[in-house]
Amino acid sequence: MSKGHRAVAALAFAAAALAAAPAFAEDIHIGWLPALTGPLASSAIAENYGANVAIEEINAAGGVNGRKLVLVTRDTGSDPAKAVSFAKELMYNENVDILLGPANSGEALPVAPAAAQAGKPVIVLGALAELIDPVNYPYAFRAIVTNDQWVSAAVDFTLNDLARKKVAILSDTSGYGTISRDAIVAALAADGIDPVYVSLIDPNRPDVTGELNKAQEAGADVVLAWSASSGLLARILNARGDIGWDVPVVGQPTLGFGGVGELLSDQANWENVFHTGFHSTTRAADGTVPALTAKFLEENKDTIEAVLPNGLPVILLGYSAVYLIADAIEAGGSADPEAIKAAFEGFQNVELPYASFSFGPGKHDGFPDNGIVMNVSNSLDGGLYDQAGN
Repeated sequence: MSKGHRAVAALAFAAAALAAAPAFAEDIHIGWLPALTGPLASSAIAENYGANVAIEEINAAGGVNGRKLVLVTRDTGSDPAKAVSFAKELMYNENVDILLGPANSGEALPVAPAAAQAGKPVIVLGALAELIDPVNYPYAFRAIVTNDQWVSAAVDFTLNDLARKKVAILSDTSGYGTISRDAIVAALAADGIDPVYVSLIDPNRPDVTGELNKAQEAGADVVLAWSASSGLLARILNARGDIGWDVPVVGQPTLGFGGVGELLSDQANWENVFHTGFHSTTRAADGTVPALTAKFLEENKDTIEAVLPNGLPVILLGYSAVYLIADAIEAGGSADPEAIKAAFEGFQNVELPYASFSFGPGKHDGFPDNGIVMNVSNSLDGGLYDQAGN
């Protein structure tokens, strides 16, 4: 079902669009938990777009083993309590076959044990390591890069490419922000470095100038700004500009999304900013774009512009996650949890626009280390970035 498995997928989709709608057997229901509202909505809106594009393609091409895929969507509002409540509703009342999401780690933390207790497969879109445990969460598989992979890449870039050692960490008060802070502190400690300043900030806080002043007074020569909130990251960059502090800022992919750029008081505030990115959304030195990404952009050029500022990586993530689900059900022959588990554990080098995925028994993280690169945040053009560093 994936782009790598079926080279004729695009042709099948085009042909199906001209034909009569296929007759489907019993539908396969995917419980989808995006945060379409709230402070963490930006990425989830993009993921939602990608997921729906995949659903339309797969169904137009005949579905999965003759069965239609249906997204049963609940907006979590960026609230972990709502996320777990909706997850239980979808699993027990709607009896969905598989869960997708939630779309951020803070909401996914309480959902993971609930899904395990219900015996439901779940495709994890949160990056925190705690969300994957093949023993305690045997039907959970991660479609996104891990936060540890992001942290490792960002810390290596900070210490080696930028040659900065006096690190300030600004994260948010969510579960994701708190655990990320600890991961960054641990990664720095492995290189014998203690941060000079650390702060957790409410993502809804309107003014963060005080935190930037404190980081500057502590002697920081680089800021690791780690959050999935576009609003908070933009306020950090604006505050840095307001106090005239031209210190590098390094973070995870949200730091480079157009949603951050749109909230800047001055586009100059986006200079000297770098984020963890992906080979799939990074331009080569000669300006070329990875083939599957270029194909996706061309096929969806009429509808993608509205969500492209929210981040092409997460658009491709939502799209690829649905194809992984379709692949697993097709390969396993059913939506039975054991069949899905066996199919995922047999996947090797599944080529999709977001990444090439490989899983295995006891290996439920599928994103490759070499799929990560560092990007220049203000090089964003058409969803793509220039590479930073080596």
